[in-house]
Amino acid sequence: MKTVLIDGLKINSKEKLHEVFRTELNFPDYYGNNLDALFDVLSTDIEMPINLIFENTKYCKQYLGEYLDSTIEVLKNVSTYYPNDFIVTIN
Repeated sequence: MKTVLIDGLKINSKEKLHEVFRTELNFPDYYGNNLDALFDVLSTDIEMPINLIFENTKYCKQYLGEYLDSTIEVLKNVSTYYPNDFIVTIN
């Protein structure tokens, strides 16, 4: 199982959030940089299994606010569909 670390210390905007996801998870070029696209790509276009660790979320919360909550919800939804292949840890 591949482990991917998303560090909230590197995220200070929605654009940077999507850039980090795109880079760390090797998203395809057509990734749409929004939460619908995040769900779609995680559900169909990445190689699983993945253990995704999203740490330092307190830091990026100050920049993203409710958008971070929505992002975490997307990650948890994907893990619900793929419980053995997409494991999410939020710190």
